[in-house]
Amino acid sequence: MQVAAFTREQIASFLPLQVQSFWLWQIQSLTEDQIPAFTKIQILHLTEDQIQSFLPIQIVAFTPIQIESFWLWQIPFFTKEQIPNFAKEQIASFTLDQIRWFTLLQIQVFTPEQIPFFTPEQIPEFTLDQIKSLTENQIQALISSQIEVFAKDQIQSFTIEQISWFWSWQIQVLTSIQIASFIENQIKSFTPIQIKSLTENQIQALISSQIEVFAKDQIQSFTIEQISWFWSWQIQVLTSIQIPFFTAEQIQFFTLSQIQSFLPIQIVAFTKEQIQSFTLLQIKSLIENQISFFTPLQIQIFTPEQILFFTKEQISWFTTDQIQVFTPEQIPYFTKEQIQSLTMEQIQSLIAQQIQAFTKDQIPFFTDMQIQWFRTDQRKFFKVIRIPIINKLKTSSLIIKENQIFVEEKIGKKVVNEV
Repeated sequence: MQVAAFTREQIASFLPLQVQSFWLWQIQSLTEDQIPAFTKIQILHLTEDQIQSFLPIQIVAFTPIQIESFWLWQIPFFTKEQIPNFAKEQIASFTLDQIRWFTLLQIQVFTPEQIPFFTPEQIPEFTLDQIKSLTENQIQALISSQIEVFAKDQIQSFTIEQISWFWSWQIQVLTSIQIASFIENQIKSFTPIQIKSLTENQIQALISSQIEVFAKDQIQSFTIEQISWFWSWQIQVLTSIQIPFFTAEQIQFFTLSQIQSFLPIQIVAFTKEQIQSFTLLQIKSLIENQISFFTPLQIQIFTPEQILFFTKEQISWFTTDQIQVFTPEQIPYFTKEQIQSLTMEQIQSLIAQQIQAFTKDQIPFFTDMQIQWFRTDQRKFFKVIRIPIINKLKTSSLIIKENQIFVEEKIGKKVVNEV
């Protein structure tokens, strides 16, 4: 029987059992004009061998309506040679149920050129195993409208290797809900380039369990602009292991509200390079619960410029243990306001090397009350110390030279020295 000689009307008139009796060579002799004439009931009766016998040039002749007509159990019959020949309209016409019936091997033979043809309605129907079977070229062929409709379980089914295949622009397409769906191992697989591509909304969508698994190279890949996008609560999620990973440049771009959100356990994790990279405004923004947790080593690495920018209120927050560790090299940079903010406990905690480090210009900054707070054993370490004003006309200074104490009194213009 010369099948190729039949008209479209004759093809459509065959009974399902007659169609089912076609030899494979007869199937392959069907023309591109005859194939669209097959009815839905005829399509449903095609056998596995018959479906697999269609030539690539014949595959493209099936209409979208015919594609929809295939039974679910017929879908797996399409061969790896046939699938790459499906056209855009054909791929878009597969029903949601049919999509789920493609085997993993079939999924993998769709070409990168065909991948964009799947509709946003079809994408959510991909099974988790189908998602896992996607190749690098297929993933990189996904378009925006497809990426943004992946469901939570689909997002979580991507392997860590697949995650690394996404282009940066594809990462940026992910919605905030999708970003929050990634599990910890997936987050770990984000490349530095992908990290740099995260948008403000995406960064602010990161959840605690994701933030606390960022590795050193990932943290250091955040741009200075991205750093400023983190919420304060996200900053507080960072572990004490992660804190030292931030570069000096990144530290400088934390906003003041972010700086103030660091917890005491995080404060003690800052390194020398990080501490010294704090801007002067960041220094001024530190709150009491942070100031009081700086370690002795951290305090000793504050630069002269940073020392100058501590407010008088901040100075008063340093504990006596912290006050004692300021180095003789740092002491000369205390300003008048800072010195006058020292409490009695802080003054009485000063050690010999610190007292001796106060310059002759700083000594007059101590108030009368502060002078009285110095213990007797501390006074001997002063080169010059002023004692309280006696009255409006009379002032006194206590001068210590070679272990001899001289009281110099000035009354008006007259000077009297007493030994």
